[in-house]
Amino acid sequence: MASADFSADSVEEIVVEADRPIELAEISNALKQKSVRFEELDVVQALKYLVEKEKISAVNLHEKENSSSEINWATAIYYPFESLSIVSIKALNESRTPSRLGRSVPRSGLAPSERVAKLQSRLSELQEDIAKLSETYDETELQKQIDTLHEYNEIKDVGQMLFGKLAEVKGTTTSAVYSEFELDLDD
Repeated sequence: MASADFSADSVEEIVVEADRPIELAEISNALKQKSVRFEELDVVQALKYLVEKEKISAVNLHEKENSSSEINWATAIYYPFESLSIVSIKALNESRTPSRLGRSVPRSGLAPSERVAKLQSRLSELQEDIAKLSETYDETELQKQIDTLHEYNEIKDVGQMLFGKLAEVKGTTTSAVYSEFELDLDD
């Protein structure tokens, strides 16, 4: 299939053919299916043009998130001019899955106040766990253990280097030197 050139008419055609509110991503997908060459910015410019010329309409569904009356062209919903009322679009929005709109909405379905209460409860539980661990473990004792472990690792590294040099001098493998001293390679 040969690719077609992009035009505002092709965008208008997709919005009108959809016969329902449609998002920018759906418009882009439809253009791709029709093998239309386009840039995302071109689609946005075409949408702005079509809205200005009253060929299509656009509405922000989340006015609380965008208090200005300006359209957020990337997240707005587009529909044929005067075919749907804003009331019916908002009703449609309530039935949509929030993830499709790219919003950060809790998957639990809890109201924000319930979610905050649940998170505060979890925070209290974690703070109690930290307090219990603080009673059991002394930070200075823990730091002493960490320092001793670092010292052990440094000594072990020196020992392994010595075994490597010894193997090199003897012209044998490191594993043969370990065996000679009755050590396992994991030691």
